[in-house]
Amino acid sequence: MSQINTVIVSGRLTSDPQKMVFQSDNELSKFTIAYNRIYTKDGEKTEEVHFFDCEVFGKTATFVNQYLTKGRSVLIEGRLKQDKWEDKTSGDKRSKVVISVEKLNSLDSPKNTDDVENNKEPCQCSSSKKATTSRAVSPSRKPEFSNKQNNEETPPF
Repeated sequence: MSQINTVIVSGRLTSDPQKMVFQSDNELSKFTIAYNRIYTKDGEKTEEVHFFDCEVFGKTATFVNQYLTKGRSVLIEGRLKQDKWEDKTSGDKRSKVVISVEKLNSLDSPKNTDDVENNKEPCQCSSSKKATTSRAVSPSRKPEFSNKQNNEETPPF
């Protein structure tokens, strides 16, 4: 039986990404995203917030470091990876699970609309050698949302 290790999650960056550059000019970016789960329990609306540490290398890291900031909404696909180390002060063994990002989609527009107007910001990026770019969004065209539940024009998020 083959092993499956794939995770897909959307959320918002809790802070600006931490950028690291290696001697080979390969970039690493580390960031944390927050995912809010809203559900109803015993007729009462309940919200849980979950935090996921993420790391990404290469061209996707360059994209993250250049365009993403605290509060930006992203959809990521990757695999779970366990980091292990020994605590320097106590000598105890420690570990934590992080998401090693393989694909990343930016779900909202940057605050600086000049980047979008000049098609400088791709909306989709992949760790593979062929990074893909999807649509460029024109800031002059407002997105259309329909909320059929209460007939309001509000985003569905």
